[in-house]
Amino acid sequence: MTGTTAPGALLIIGGGASGVILACHLLRRPEVDIRITLIERREQVGRGLAYSTDHPGHLLNVRAHSMSMFADDPEHFSRWLRHGDGPTDGGIDGFHFAQRSRYAHYLRHTLEQLAGAGDRFRRVEGECQALVETEAGVEARLADGSRHAGTTAFLAVGYDAPVSAVSVDEVVPDDTVLIRGTGLGMVDLFIALAARRHRGPIIALSRRGQLPQVHRQSAALPIDAAGVPFGAEMSQTLGWVRRLVRDAREQGRDWRDVVDGLRPHSQKLWQSWSVAQRRRFLTHLRPWWDSHRHRTAPQIAQVVEEALASGKLTVIAGRIAGEEAAAGRLRVAVRQRGSGAVRIVDVDRCFDCTGVSCHPLGSNPVLRDLVSRGGARPDALGLGLDVAGDGAVVGRDGRVSPRVYGVGPVTRAALWEITAVPDIRLQCAAMVERHLRRA
Repeated sequence: MTGTTAPGALLIIGGGASGVILACHLLRRPEVDIRITLIERREQVGRGLAYSTDHPGHLLNVRAHSMSMFADDPEHFSRWLRHGDGPTDGGIDGFHFAQRSRYAHYLRHTLEQLAGAGDRFRRVEGECQALVETEAGVEARLADGSRHAGTTAFLAVGYDAPVSAVSVDEVVPDDTVLIRGTGLGMVDLFIALAARRHRGPIIALSRRGQLPQVHRQSAALPIDAAGVPFGAEMSQTLGWVRRLVRDAREQGRDWRDVVDGLRPHSQKLWQSWSVAQRRRFLTHLRPWWDSHRHRTAPQIAQVVEEALASGKLTVIAGRIAGEEAAAGRLRVAVRQRGSGAVRIVDVDRCFDCTGVSCHPLGSNPVLRDLVSRGGARPDALGLGLDVAGDGAVVGRDGRVSPRVYGVGPVTRAALWEITAVPDIRLQCAAMVERHLRRA
C-alpha cells in the first residue's frame, strides 16, 4: 500500500543473490534506522538464475572460501557450511566447491538471521512492473495492483536466460542433443543429462569451441596498479598479460595466478577503455577471458573430460549455417571454424546455452518500463543499464537519478566484472556506505 514514506525506507527490486546480499549488508548495521522492502516474484529469495538449481551435480564455480557475502569476514560461508542450518555437502576446506542449492540456502538463512523478528525488513512476493520517482521518493508498482513506497530503490533484477523450447525432462535417453554454447551453461546442461543416464550423442557448438578451464590450487599474483596499462590499446594490454603469464611460469607459478591477480584491477581496466575498445574486447577477447576467468570445479571438469574421451560429448568449433526440419528431427548445417567445411548434424533436441543477458529491452517488465518512460537507458554496448560510477541509473536525457540505483549484473556496462559474489559483495558494501553518508 502507498503511504507516507519514512526516511530510510528502501526498496530492493529482485531477491536473487544481488538483492539478498545488499539487504544483508544493510541489515548488518543495527545502529541504522532503515526499513527494507524486498520485492521478489519467486516464492523463495536467493534463487535467482545462478542458484535456482536443486541438482546435486551443479556446483559453485568459485571456491567456498571466496563465496562469503561479506569481504571483511571471508570465512562466513565456510563456517555456515560447517555449522549452519542443515548438513554440509562434504568436507570443507579452502578448495571446496559447494552445491549451488546450498548457496541459495545460505543466502536465505543469513537474511533471516539478520532480519530477525523486528520491523526493519519485510518481504513482498510479487512482480514489480514499474518503478516511478515521486515527490516523496520512489514507488514500486506490482502486477497485483499493490504499490510500495520508498526513499530509494535498488534494481537487483539480474539476468534473462535464453528460453529453450524443450526441457531436460522431455529428452529421451537415446536422443541426439545439440547444445549451442560451450561455456558454463553447457556444462550444467550436460551434467543434468548425464545424471539422467543419457545415452545418445551430445554435441556442443560454439564459434571457437572453447570449454571453461578448470580450477587448480593457486594464489593470486600481486599486481601493482602502477604497472597496469590502464587505457592502453587492446593489443598492448594483451601483450602485457602474456608477459605476466610467461614470467609467472618462469617462477613456477600458473596462469591462474595471473588471472586471479588481475581481478582487483579488472573494473578499473574496463572503465579506462573507450566504447570502441570495450567493443573490441567483447568481439575478440571475451571468449578467451570468460573461459579462463570463469572456471569449473575439478570434479565437474573430470566428468566433462571423461565424456569427451569416451565420445559421449563432442565439441565443435563453428557456426550454424542453416537448419531445417527433416523427418521429425532438425537437420543442422554447421560451418566448421578454420576449414570452412560444412558438417551436417541431425538432432532430436536443441538447447540454447549461449549465455545470459541483462539488456533492459529483454523480458524484465520493470526495466522495459523504465526505459520506455525515459527513466533509464541502455548502455552503448547493450550489456545492461547506463549507470553512473555509484550505480545511479542514467535516464534518456542524461539525468542521473538521485533515487534509483542498479546493483549486480544490471551495472555490467559500467563495471564489466560484476557477476560473481566476490565482486557483488564489494559493490554492495560500498553502496551501503554511500547511502548511509547521504542519509
